[in-house]
Amino acid sequence: MPLAVVYFFVCVISFSDGIQLPAGSALLPQIVPPDRLIKANSFLGILDQTIQIVGWPVGSILLVILGSDMLLVISIALYGISLVSNSMIQVENATEQESADENGTEWSSLIEGWRKIVSTPGLRNLAIIDVLSGIANGVWVSAILFVYVEQNLNATEEWWGYINGSFSAGMIIGGLLSYRFSERIGARLPGTIFLGTFLCGVLTLAFGFAQAPLLALIISLILGIPEQLKDVAETQVFQRSASDKLLAKIYAAHGVLFYIVYGVSVLLLGWITDTFGLTYTFLFASACLGAAAVLAYANRKKIKDLGAPGNLIGMNGQEKEMPGAN
Repeated sequence: MPLAVVYFFVCVISFSDGIQLPAGSALLPQIVPPDRLIKANSFLGILDQTIQIVGWPVGSILLVILGSDMLLVISIALYGISLVSNSMIQVENATEQESADENGTEWSSLIEGWRKIVSTPGLRNLAIIDVLSGIANGVWVSAILFVYVEQNLNATEEWWGYINGSFSAGMIIGGLLSYRFSERIGARLPGTIFLGTFLCGVLTLAFGFAQAPLLALIISLILGIPEQLKDVAETQVFQRSASDKLLAKIYAAHGVLFYIVYGVSVLLLGWITDTFGLTYTFLFASACLGAAAVLAYANRKKIKDLGAPGNLIGMNGQEKEMPGAN
């Protein structure tokens, strides 16, 4: 297959993910009762990480058995099934009658999402936390992990795959814990975000200084647990924060922010690794997560108010009572 065609499909898949991920997160509160949102987010997180663990080895086996052309046909068929499944989702009792710009452009919707993030203290703090965490997450890019495996662990390159698999397994454990203790997490969302971010910073630092492959594998496994707990808690706060139409706009703006930060992070941490060495890369990533944890703790009251049941951010920026909250 020509390389240009491969690049085309990669761009299409990335573009589709950029639409599907924020749309799916915004749609979930419309089809799941509020008291079951954490369990729903936890289940989706478990499902996603399970697919990550199973998908790579299964895909490799199918590639060897069937060849690349047949595997491409299967992939297109799976996307078709996904598209049909998405079209079957129906949202009942959609009663949004806010003064949104119904005839507005996609750009105006994105601007509206940015305005709400900037003007709402809780959302603004979460966005800053995500920026700091996103910069730190660039340390897990393949180019840096390959150097880490070679220099710190003195191991062969397949350990990169083992580390990724171990992290995904930790994410699954974190998803199971958040599903099991959903009520406790729901009552302590700001604390979960703070503790998860703090533990991620400590474990990232420990991972950066690990010299034994088995130790790195264990740390990676443990690291996935607070990462998933933090993600579930933050998603819950976002989903509780705004009405349906506005939530989609907020997620769209947040998604743009995520991809911009990730791109900058890869360049920045790659430069730090080349210029100062791998140790400083992990020190910098841990410092970013530490700063994010401090910000989460300092603004825990604003985050708690944002995620409090019964309050929604309306289109005019004011909080309004959720129908049926009383």
